[in-house]
Amino acid sequence: MIYTGIFRDDWFSSLTMMERLLWIGLFTICDDQGRLQDRPRRIMIDVFPDDENLTDGDIKSSLDKFEKSGKIHRYQAGDKQLIQIVKYWKYNNPEWPKPSVYPAPAGWTDRTKIHGNGNHVLMNNWNKPGGFSDNPEPQEEIEELPDDDFNVIDDDVPTDVPTYVGTILPTAIDERRGEEMRGEETRGEESYACDKILSSETQKHQETLSIPEKEPVPRDKILKTQTLEWGGLKPGAPPAECYWWDIKEKYLSGLNARDFAKFIKPCQVICYTEGVLRIRAPGLLEKDWLTARICAIANKALPGITGNGGRIEFET
Repeated sequence: MIYTGIFRDDWFSSLTMMERLLWIGLFTICDDQGRLQDRPRRIMIDVFPDDENLTDGDIKSSLDKFEKSGKIHRYQAGDKQLIQIVKYWKYNNPEWPKPSVYPAPAGWTDRTKIHGNGNHVLMNNWNKPGGFSDNPEPQEEIEELPDDDFNVIDDDVPTDVPTYVGTILPTAIDERRGEEMRGEETRGEESYACDKILSSETQKHQETLSIPEKEPVPRDKILKTQTLEWGGLKPGAPPAECYWWDIKEKYLSGLNARDFAKFIKPCQVICYTEGVLRIRAPGLLEKDWLTARICAIANKALPGITGNGGRIEFET
Protein backbone atom coordinates (compact mmCIF):
# COMPACT_ATOMS: atom_id res chain seq x y z
CA MET A 1 0.00 0.00 0.00
CA ILE A 2 1.34 3.44 -0.96
CA TYR A 3 1.37 6.08 1.79
CA THR A 4 -1.24 8.68 0.83
CA GLY A 5 0.85 11.65 1.97
CA ILE A 6 3.73 10.80 -0.34
CA PHE A 7 2.59 13.20 -3.07
CA ARG A 8 2.90 16.20 -0.72
CA ASP A 9 6.34 15.22 0.51
CA ASP A 10 8.99 17.80 -0.38
CA TRP A 11 11.67 15.20 -1.16
CA PHE A 12 9.30 13.22 -3.38
CA SER A 13 8.29 16.39 -5.24
CA SER A 14 11.96 17.14 -5.99
CA LEU A 15 12.33 13.88 -7.94
CA THR A 16 11.87 13.45 -11.69
CA MET A 17 8.80 11.59 -12.91
CA MET A 18 10.88 8.47 -13.56
CA GLU A 19 12.41 8.62 -10.08
CA ARG A 20 8.96 9.01 -8.50
CA LEU A 21 7.68 5.92 -10.28
CA LEU A 22 10.84 4.02 -9.34
CA TRP A 23 10.47 4.97 -5.67
CA ILE A 24 6.85 3.78 -5.60
CA GLY A 25 7.85 0.69 -7.56
CA LEU A 26 10.39 -0.34 -4.90
CA PHE A 27 7.53 -0.72 -2.42
CA THR A 28 5.65 -3.01 -4.82
CA ILE A 29 8.56 -5.38 -5.59
CA CYS A 30 10.20 -5.63 -2.16
CA ASP A 31 9.32 -8.40 0.29
CA ASP A 32 7.26 -8.10 3.48
CA GLN A 33 10.25 -6.69 5.37
CA GLY A 34 11.08 -4.01 2.78
CA ARG A 35 14.08 -5.80 1.27
CA LEU A 36 15.08 -6.66 -2.29
CA GLN A 37 18.20 -7.44 -4.29
CA ASP A 38 20.32 -4.49 -5.41
CA ARG A 39 20.25 -5.42 -9.12
CA PRO A 40 19.45 -2.38 -11.30
CA ARG A 41 18.77 -4.46 -14.44
CA ARG A 42 16.23 -6.68 -12.65
CA ILE A 43 14.61 -3.69 -10.93
CA MET A 44 14.25 -1.98 -14.32
CA ILE A 45 12.57 -5.05 -15.82
CA ASP A 46 10.17 -5.34 -12.85
CA VAL A 47 9.18 -1.66 -12.60
CA PHE A 48 9.60 -0.48 -16.21
CA PRO A 49 9.04 -3.59 -18.40
CA ASP A 50 7.89 -1.59 -21.45
CA ASP A 51 10.25 1.44 -21.27
CA GLU A 52 12.93 0.61 -23.83
CA ASN A 53 14.57 4.04 -23.52
CA LEU A 54 15.66 3.41 -19.93
CA THR A 55 18.94 1.69 -19.06
CA ASP A 56 20.22 -0.01 -15.96
CA GLY A 57 22.54 2.99 -15.58
CA ASP A 58 19.48 5.24 -15.12
CA ILE A 59 18.20 2.95 -12.39
CA LYS A 60 21.59 2.79 -10.67
CA SER A 61 21.96 6.58 -10.59
CA SER A 62 18.47 6.93 -9.13
CA LEU A 63 19.23 4.33 -6.45
CA ASP A 64 22.43 6.25 -5.63
CA LYS A 65 20.28 9.36 -5.18
CA PHE A 66 17.87 7.51 -2.88
CA GLU A 67 20.82 6.23 -0.82
CA LYS A 68 22.35 9.69 -0.42
CA SER A 69 18.95 10.98 0.75
CA GLY A 70 18.82 8.27 3.42
CA LYS A 71 15.75 6.59 1.91
CA ILE A 72 17.38 3.21 1.28
CA HIS A 73 20.23 1.32 2.93
CA ARG A 74 22.49 -0.75 0.66
CA TYR A 75 24.52 -3.60 2.12
CA GLN A 76 26.03 -6.99 1.30
CA ALA A 77 25.03 -10.36 2.75
CA GLY A 78 27.15 -13.25 1.53
CA ASP A 79 27.44 -12.93 -2.24
CA LYS A 80 24.30 -10.77 -2.61
CA GLN A 81 23.97 -7.00 -2.78
CA LEU A 82 20.75 -5.99 -1.02
CA ILE A 83 18.55 -2.95 -0.46
CA GLN A 84 16.59 -2.17 2.70
CA ILE A 85 13.91 0.55 2.53
CA VAL A 86 14.76 2.57 5.64
CA LYS A 87 11.28 3.67 6.74
CA TYR A 88 9.39 0.68 5.42
CA TRP A 89 7.48 0.03 8.66
CA LYS A 90 6.51 3.69 8.97
CA TYR A 91 4.62 3.69 5.68
CA ASN A 92 3.46 0.04 5.47
CA ASN A 93 1.37 -2.13 7.76
CA PRO A 94 0.82 -5.56 6.15
CA GLU A 95 -1.57 -7.77 8.10
CA TRP A 96 0.41 -11.02 7.71
CA PRO A 97 4.06 -10.13 6.92
CA LYS A 98 6.25 -13.16 6.26
CA PRO A 99 9.93 -13.44 7.16
CA SER A 100 12.36 -12.25 4.51
CA VAL A 101 14.52 -14.72 2.61
CA TYR A 102 17.38 -12.19 2.89
CA PRO A 103 19.31 -11.44 6.11
CA ALA A 104 18.45 -8.16 7.82
CA PRO A 105 21.06 -5.39 7.92
CA ALA A 106 22.83 -4.66 11.19
CA GLY A 107 20.61 -2.80 13.66
CA TRP A 108 17.36 -3.69 11.92
CA THR A 109 14.35 -5.33 13.64
CA ASP A 110 11.96 -7.47 11.57
CA ARG A 111 8.26 -7.84 12.38
CA THR A 112 6.50 -11.06 11.35
CA LYS A 113 3.07 -12.61 11.84
CA ILE A 114 2.46 -16.03 10.36
CA HIS A 115 0.24 -19.08 10.76
CA GLY A 116 1.94 -21.95 12.59
CA ASN A 117 1.15 -25.58 13.29
CA GLY A 118 -1.80 -26.43 15.50
CA ASN A 119 -3.80 -23.32 14.59
CA HIS A 120 -1.39 -21.00 16.38
CA VAL A 121 -0.36 -17.55 15.24
CA LEU A 122 3.38 -16.90 15.54
CA MET A 123 4.31 -13.26 16.01
CA ASN A 124 7.84 -11.93 16.17
CA ASN A 125 8.34 -8.36 17.51
CA TRP A 126 4.75 -7.64 16.44
CA ASN A 127 4.21 -5.08 19.22
CA LYS A 128 7.48 -3.30 18.38
CA PRO A 129 7.90 -0.50 15.83
CA GLY A 130 10.44 -2.42 13.72
CA GLY A 131 13.11 -0.93 11.51
CA PHE A 132 16.48 0.55 12.42
CA SER A 133 17.40 1.23 16.04
CA ASP A 134 20.55 1.48 18.12
CA ASN A 135 19.43 -1.53 20.17
CA PRO A 136 17.48 -3.92 17.95
CA GLU A 137 14.86 -6.03 19.66
CA PRO A 138 15.80 -9.70 20.29
CA GLN A 139 14.02 -12.35 18.27
CA GLU A 140 11.15 -13.54 20.44
CA GLU A 141 7.91 -15.42 20.03
CA ILE A 142 4.46 -14.26 21.06
CA GLU A 143 1.46 -16.55 20.76
CA GLU A 144 -2.13 -15.41 20.80
CA LEU A 145 -5.52 -16.96 20.29
CA PRO A 146 -6.50 -16.84 16.61
CA ASP A 147 -9.96 -16.16 15.28
CA ASP A 148 -12.05 -19.23 14.54
CA ASP A 149 -11.82 -18.43 10.83
CA PHE A 150 -8.02 -18.92 10.83
CA ASN A 151 -7.34 -22.62 10.45
CA VAL A 152 -4.48 -22.36 7.98
CA ILE A 153 -0.91 -23.61 7.90
CA ASP A 154 1.31 -21.50 5.67
CA ASP A 155 3.55 -23.76 3.56
CA ASP A 156 5.31 -20.87 1.80
CA VAL A 157 7.28 -19.62 4.82
CA PRO A 158 11.04 -19.91 4.15
CA THR A 159 12.90 -22.59 6.08
CA ASP A 160 15.63 -20.21 7.24
CA VAL A 161 13.37 -18.11 9.48
CA PRO A 162 14.39 -17.34 13.09
CA THR A 163 13.65 -20.15 15.57
CA TYR A 164 10.68 -19.31 17.75
CA VAL A 165 10.76 -20.35 21.40
CA GLY A 166 8.21 -19.88 24.14
CA THR A 167 5.02 -21.26 25.61
CA ILE A 168 2.33 -22.39 23.18
CA LEU A 169 -1.12 -21.29 24.25
CA PRO A 170 -4.10 -23.55 23.45
CA THR A 171 -6.61 -22.21 20.99
CA ALA A 172 -10.38 -22.48 21.12
CA ILE A 173 -10.15 -25.28 18.55
CA ASP A 174 -7.72 -27.21 20.79
CA GLU A 175 -10.13 -26.87 23.73
CA ARG A 176 -13.00 -28.24 21.67
CA ARG A 177 -10.87 -31.19 20.59
CA GLY A 178 -10.00 -31.88 24.23
CA GLU A 179 -13.67 -31.95 25.16
CA GLU A 180 -14.37 -34.39 22.33
CA MET A 181 -11.55 -36.68 23.51
CA ARG A 182 -12.86 -36.65 27.09
CA GLY A 183 -16.34 -37.45 25.79
CA GLU A 184 -14.90 -40.37 23.83
CA GLU A 185 -13.57 -41.92 27.03
CA THR A 186 -16.96 -41.77 28.76
CA ARG A 187 -18.91 -43.50 26.01
CA GLY A 188 -20.16 -47.05 26.43
CA GLU A 189 -18.23 -50.06 25.17
CA GLU A 190 -21.01 -50.95 22.72
CA SER A 191 -20.86 -47.54 20.98
CA TYR A 192 -17.07 -47.68 20.85
CA ALA A 193 -17.13 -51.16 19.26
CA CYS A 194 -19.64 -49.94 16.66
CA ASP A 195 -17.32 -47.11 15.68
CA LYS A 196 -14.41 -49.55 15.28
CA ILE A 197 -16.50 -51.73 12.94
CA LEU A 198 -17.53 -48.72 10.84
CA SER A 199 -13.91 -47.57 10.65
CA SER A 200 -12.80 -51.02 9.47
CA GLU A 201 -15.52 -51.17 6.80
CA THR A 202 -14.60 -47.67 5.59
CA GLN A 203 -10.95 -48.67 5.25
CA LYS A 204 -11.88 -51.77 3.21
CA HIS A 205 -14.08 -49.64 0.94
CA GLN A 206 -11.24 -47.16 0.35
CA GLU A 207 -8.87 -50.01 -0.52
CA THR A 208 -11.26 -51.25 -3.21
CA LEU A 209 -11.30 -47.75 -4.75
CA SER A 210 -7.50 -47.44 -5.04
CA ILE A 211 -6.36 -47.10 -8.64
CA PRO A 212 -3.01 -48.66 -9.63
CA GLU A 213 -0.49 -46.30 -11.20
CA LYS A 214 0.04 -46.60 -14.93
CA GLU A 215 3.46 -47.24 -16.38
CA PRO A 216 5.02 -44.09 -17.91
CA VAL A 217 4.69 -43.74 -21.67
CA PRO A 218 8.02 -43.45 -23.55
CA ARG A 219 8.83 -39.86 -24.53
CA ASP A 220 9.37 -40.64 -28.21
CA LYS A 221 5.87 -42.14 -28.41
CA ILE A 222 4.38 -39.05 -26.76
CA LEU A 223 6.06 -36.79 -29.32
CA LYS A 224 4.69 -38.81 -32.24
CA THR A 225 1.12 -38.58 -30.97
CA GLN A 226 1.11 -35.07 -29.48
CA THR A 227 2.52 -33.37 -32.55
CA LEU A 228 -0.73 -34.36 -34.28
CA GLU A 229 -2.94 -33.07 -31.45
CA TRP A 230 -1.31 -29.84 -30.23
CA GLY A 231 -2.79 -26.77 -31.87
CA GLY A 232 -0.23 -24.79 -33.81
CA LEU A 233 2.13 -27.72 -34.42
CA LYS A 234 2.16 -29.52 -37.73
CA PRO A 235 2.53 -33.32 -37.93
CA GLY A 236 6.18 -34.29 -37.72
CA ALA A 237 7.31 -31.04 -36.08
CA PRO A 238 10.95 -31.14 -34.92
CA PRO A 239 11.54 -32.05 -31.25
CA ALA A 240 12.76 -28.51 -30.42
CA GLU A 241 9.38 -27.07 -31.47
CA CYS A 242 7.60 -29.69 -29.37
CA TYR A 243 9.74 -29.00 -26.30
CA TRP A 244 9.14 -25.23 -26.45
CA TRP A 245 5.43 -25.73 -27.06
CA ASP A 246 5.24 -28.09 -24.08
CA ILE A 247 6.94 -25.53 -21.82
CA LYS A 248 4.59 -22.75 -22.95
CA GLU A 249 1.40 -24.77 -22.59
CA LYS A 250 2.15 -26.53 -19.28
CA TYR A 251 4.33 -24.09 -17.37
CA LEU A 252 3.89 -20.57 -18.79
CA SER A 253 0.17 -20.41 -19.47
CA GLY A 254 -0.36 -18.82 -16.04
CA LEU A 255 1.41 -15.59 -17.04
CA ASN A 256 -0.75 -12.53 -17.51
CA ALA A 257 -1.86 -11.88 -21.08
CA ARG A 258 0.34 -8.80 -21.56
CA ASP A 259 3.59 -10.50 -20.51
CA PHE A 260 2.78 -13.61 -22.54
CA ALA A 261 2.06 -11.54 -25.67
CA LYS A 262 5.13 -9.31 -25.27
CA PHE A 263 7.81 -11.76 -24.11
CA ILE A 264 6.72 -15.35 -24.85
CA LYS A 265 4.68 -15.31 -28.06
CA PRO A 266 7.29 -13.54 -30.29
CA CYS A 267 10.03 -16.03 -29.38
CA GLN A 268 11.29 -18.36 -32.10
CA VAL A 269 12.87 -21.78 -31.69
CA ILE A 270 16.41 -22.00 -33.04
CA CYS A 271 17.37 -25.61 -32.31
CA TYR A 272 17.90 -28.26 -29.68
CA THR A 273 21.46 -29.58 -29.70
CA GLU A 274 23.68 -31.18 -27.07
CA GLY A 275 20.97 -30.86 -24.44
CA VAL A 276 20.47 -27.10 -24.98
CA LEU A 277 17.17 -25.68 -26.22
CA ARG A 278 18.03 -22.37 -27.92
CA ILE A 279 15.26 -19.76 -28.21
CA ARG A 280 15.55 -16.44 -30.08
CA ALA A 281 14.09 -13.48 -28.16
CA PRO A 282 12.77 -10.47 -30.13
CA GLY A 283 15.13 -8.02 -28.40
CA LEU A 284 17.72 -7.46 -25.67
CA LEU A 285 15.18 -6.30 -23.10
CA GLU A 286 13.03 -9.36 -23.80
CA LYS A 287 16.08 -11.62 -23.51
CA ASP A 288 16.94 -10.20 -20.07
CA TRP A 289 13.34 -10.58 -18.93
CA LEU A 290 13.14 -14.18 -20.17
CA THR A 291 16.49 -15.08 -18.61
CA ALA A 292 15.46 -13.64 -15.24
CA ARG A 293 11.90 -15.02 -15.18
CA ILE A 294 11.69 -18.13 -17.37
CA CYS A 295 15.09 -19.90 -17.31
CA ALA A 296 14.66 -21.39 -13.84
CA ILE A 297 11.16 -22.68 -14.65
CA ALA A 298 12.16 -24.12 -18.02
CA ASN A 299 15.33 -25.76 -16.69
CA LYS A 300 13.29 -27.62 -14.07
CA ALA A 301 10.69 -28.68 -16.65
CA LEU A 302 13.00 -29.80 -19.47
CA PRO A 303 14.25 -33.08 -17.92
CA GLY A 304 10.67 -34.32 -17.67
CA ILE A 305 9.87 -33.13 -21.19
CA THR A 306 12.92 -34.37 -23.06
CA GLY A 307 13.47 -37.48 -20.95
CA ASN A 308 17.24 -36.91 -20.75
CA GLY A 309 17.81 -33.57 -19.01
CA GLY A 310 18.63 -30.32 -20.76
CA ARG A 311 18.58 -26.57 -20.27
CA ILE A 312 17.29 -23.50 -22.09
CA GLU A 313 19.16 -20.47 -23.43
CA PHE A 314 17.70 -17.25 -24.84
CA GLU A 315 19.53 -15.39 -27.61
CA THR A 316 18.92 -12.32 -29.75
